[in-house]
Amino acid sequence: MNSMIKYGLLAFISITIAVIFLKPILTHEHEYRVVVVNISERPVSNITISGAGIEPKNIGPIQVGNMQDYYFILPQDGQLSYTITQDKHQFDGIITPNIKKAEVGKRYIVIGEMYKVKVYDDYQGAY
Repeated sequence: MNSMIKYGLLAFISITIAVIFLKPILTHEHEYRVVVVNISERPVSNITISGAGIEPKNIGPIQVGNMQDYYFILPQDGQLSYTITQDKHQFDGIITPNIKKAEVGKRYIVIGEMYKVKVYDDYQGAY
């Protein structure tokens, strides 16, 4: 067998294996994603995401017109909630009331004007 064919076959197999194993890691296929979008007129100083067995995670600050995301794996069933601090005001809410262990998906927390906060499954305005 020609050495060129051996190296070509080795490269093809290596690339195929790398794509199979690295794609889920790079695309976060097995993780839950929370995206925080700030479309209000003031920056958000801090957001804490907690519940469902995860350690409370602080995100922020998030400037006006920006977004930030957080990926995690859910270790247990439960409720996923948030606490937002903006201009000395604090808002608490629920992202998902009954989330299952190792569930994957994406939720958007959209912080709008007049301190209004909404949670969406899909949010096209973020792009």
